[in-house]
Amino acid sequence: VVSTQSTGRTHRGYYGHFVVADGKMVVSGSIDNSVIVWDVKTGKKLHLLKEHSHYVQGVTWDPLGEYICSLSSDRSLCIYEAARGNLIHNVSKHRREKKKVEKDSDD
Repeated sequence: VVSTQSTGRTHRGYYGHFVVADGKMVVSGSIDNSVIVWDVKTGKKLHLLKEHSHYVQGVTWDPLGEYICSLSSDRSLCIYEAARGNLIHNVSKHRREKKKVEKDSDD
């Protein structure tokens, strides 16, 4: 559980948390399929990111703290703009669909 003493806010069942280089934000991923960006000082949620359809297995920041990356058991990887929480890119493992091939008959 990610929690802050000042507010008592939590993110249950988290799979990782990383503080950005400037020490102002922390990101967590959870079994409730969400990613939360927190303000370290106040403990308030800055962004609630709910792009995944299954639990979040990991989260991290880019080295400059501009982007957040999350990986889920739904086989997707999401990249967000950290400042605004906007989804920039979603990479998913697509299932190959078998297409029924119909033959034309010359009858």
